[in-house]
Amino acid sequence: MLKAIKRFIQRPVYVEHCSQTLYQALLGCCRLYEVTQNCKWLNRADHLAELLVNAQKSDGGFDIGYDFNFGLLHKRGMPTSPEQYAALVLCYYARIGGAINVSPSLNKSVNWIVNAIQKTARGTYTPYSPENSHELYVYNGTSFTASALGACLGVTKQSEQEVKIFEELLEFLDSALHRDLKVEGAVWFYNDQDRNDLDVYTKEKIDNYHALQQAEVHLISNDIYKSELQERIALEVVSYIYSLYATQIVPYYNRDQYSGGFHQTWGYVSVISVFSHPLVRSKFPKSDDIVNRHISLLNDLLLPSGYYADAFSLDGRIIDHGYMVRSEAWIFSALAASLKTSSTQDTDVLERLEVMYDMMSNEEFSGYESHALSKRKRIYSFLKRNFS
Repeated sequence: MLKAIKRFIQRPVYVEHCSQTLYQALLGCCRLYEVTQNCKWLNRADHLAELLVNAQKSDGGFDIGYDFNFGLLHKRGMPTSPEQYAALVLCYYARIGGAINVSPSLNKSVNWIVNAIQKTARGTYTPYSPENSHELYVYNGTSFTASALGACLGVTKQSEQEVKIFEELLEFLDSALHRDLKVEGAVWFYNDQDRNDLDVYTKEKIDNYHALQQAEVHLISNDIYKSELQERIALEVVSYIYSLYATQIVPYYNRDQYSGGFHQTWGYVSVISVFSHPLVRSKFPKSDDIVNRHISLLNDLLLPSGYYADAFSLDGRIIDHGYMVRSEAWIFSALAASLKTSSTQDTDVLERLEVMYDMMSNEEFSGYESHALSKRKRIYSFLKRNFS
């Protein structure tokens, strides 16, 4: 009986057109069109670009589509800075010649970023969720807005003010990097180190997957709009991961205690995306080995139902919450990134990507989300926290 109640409380929430699902599926289609030159992928990208533009809010922001806690409670409908990844992908789409005019959407995103930034004595940053708080909370939102703004500079006409803001955001991110003399490269802690509501243990958390996602958006942005500082920041983070984990599976965090030993597949695949990037492959000789090792483990997560488990432990345990379309979209994009050139197309991977796209499309790029906070979960957490 207790197990049935717990399953009911933890039942995933249905989310329609989560921004992450749309822009990761779009990014995957763009990558596949670049590799294969097959127009079906460009046509699919057109469809996804239209969905993504239509999902943008009137103020230029994008919303992930569900409640979650990042330190404060984010409510569905609130735009957040990480979701400007959507604008970065729309720039990528424009660059490959998509049919949808995305310039108005990009201009709205630029306006949202300009209105969201905070200029402080510490530097210029983007709050994670401006409607919640003007405080930074975590660093990754600033990476997503800086990279999006940089890409917009490469495909739309912007003013000197936007160029200056882009540079200031990068300077802030550079200053926030943690540089350990014992390890090559640099990395961000997950949480803002100036927060006074966290203990030392929590402040020391390094989320390797989020750090790689930040590196990836800077690499993509730099492909569209060149910046020496942006390139250096991205490569420093890659160097940090490479120096520690070049011969093993990259863990979720710097300490297993932060994750309870479990790893989110949608974050894990950032290792594949980043070490598939041409610049990274040219700088880090074990990149292909890293990609192949992480794809091999990913293959073990493929379930008989045709989708990938959305969570797992490094000792081989699979956590199956059912088909999670957002997680699947991140995997789809990463596997597309691994197909580096048309001369090295992997037929098996292409066939798998076709199946993945069809499954996402059949669900209209919407579905259940285990990461979402439902009212049931919030009530349960409150009762457990106050009465257990």
